[in-house]
Amino acid sequence: GRLGVAAGEINDVSQVIQDIADMTNLLALNATIEAARAGEAGKGFAVVATEVKDLAEQTSQATEQIIERIEGIQSASSEAVDVVARIDDVIRKVRDESDQIAATVNVQETTTRQINEQICQAASVGEMVASNVSQTALASREIARSISQVDAAAKSTAVVASETRAAGSELMELSQELNEALAVFQTED
Repeated sequence: GRLGVAAGEINDVSQVIQDIADMTNLLALNATIEAARAGEAGKGFAVVATEVKDLAEQTSQATEQIIERIEGIQSASSEAVDVVARIDDVIRKVRDESDQIAATVNVQETTTRQINEQICQAASVGEMVASNVSQTALASREIARSISQVDAAAKSTAVVASETRAAGSELMELSQELNEALAVFQTED
């Protein structure tokens, strides 16, 4: 942004120089006219007026070249700002996807902990069955309930794993976008 402002200020100065060159050119033209009126006595003055006119034209040409270069700098600066903005957007997306992956991993960790607890409960129920044969029917129902909970937790884990895989794919796409954006930026250097 500051580069664009500086280029604009240089452009303003170049315009002032261009205006001065135009005025100098007019003065040289007037001097040439006055030298022509003076006849033989004005020949030396006419030579000086011609030189001033040539210098004014050179100044004008140099000023035009400066303005063209400044426009090129402004264009390149604008493109660089656009590329940086796109990179910033990609970085935000990557950060958001990373946050989603972290949340999914936390859910998966909780689900795994629940599965572990269910397995411990199932083991406890198994010990109860071994120690008390008379409560086999009751213990069988407990095992069935535990297995149902384990099944539900396993299904939940499958869903979370699918979400993690999807988030990973999106992260890979965002990474490719970032690489493309960086390649554009590096190409423009």
